[in-house]
Amino acid sequence: GTDPAQLGQQLAGLPFLAALPVTRQHLANTYFDTPSQELHQARAALRIRRLETHGAAPVWIQTLKTAGDRQGALSQRGEWENTLTSDVLDTEALRATPPWAALDANGKLFDQLVPAFVTETTRTLREVQTADGSRIELALDVGQVRAGMPSATTSLADSTDGTAIPLCELELELLSGTPDALFALADQIAQHIPVLPATLSKAERGWRLRNGTTHAPRRARSPSLTPQMGVPAAAQAVLGEALGQLLDNLGGILNADGPELVHQARVGWRRWRSALWLFKPLLAAHPLPDAAALRP
Repeated sequence: GTDPAQLGQQLAGLPFLAALPVTRQHLANTYFDTPSQELHQARAALRIRRLETHGAAPVWIQTLKTAGDRQGALSQRGEWENTLTSDVLDTEALRATPPWAALDANGKLFDQLVPAFVTETTRTLREVQTADGSRIELALDVGQVRAGMPSATTSLADSTDGTAIPLCELELELLSGTPDALFALADQIAQHIPVLPATLSKAERGWRLRNGTTHAPRRARSPSLTPQMGVPAAAQAVLGEALGQLLDNLGGILNADGPELVHQARVGWRRWRSALWLFKPLLAAHPLPDAAALRP
């Protein structure tokens, strides 16, 4: 229930962030795909970003992202960027990126690309240096995701129908150091501001909006297990999948009144508790997560 308009003030009031310099940007991202969503199916995303920093001329950046490892709300993705002179896709730069050859093996994909959806946000940036020397970029994004392209007379902020959904995200990016520093900073922030780990990227939110599945519940999935896995890795995979089911449905409940979302959140919670009980005797040397704060 935090008002996005007040989040910036709340962050600025936190003692460990108060003295840090702030950069504000306006970002307008157009995501591209084929009509049959071939990039989406390959878990890739292609966008052009129009970046405006206060007092500077706009910059256009073309970015190709490919899916990588994800554990809960922590994700690692491949990313290739090129600076452009306008909002037109650069085919040569795209073909020079390593994954594009696999995505467009027959060379016909580029000509089929069309705008799929747009995200527009105001971003507030801070760089945090933690006690262990890690550097983290903290970005507050407030704005909207809109399916399709805005017309010449309609901005994303004007949209009130079902083709747009609000965005309010606090993203932590590790610039240098250890992933543990991300979780420590997230925990610090969570002591003061109500936040919920989110597994969906802006691109995934855009696809859900375009495909009419924005408020679809997240059901149980089979975790990725192999016979060669050690017990700690297997426990992490099983617990992470169940926790992801709980978190995704809680995130859905924030924006929709769906009984199936509530039901699937409860299913995820029960699965997580059961898995915790199952692995507990096998992980005596490993500290297990405390469920007390989640019980309410």
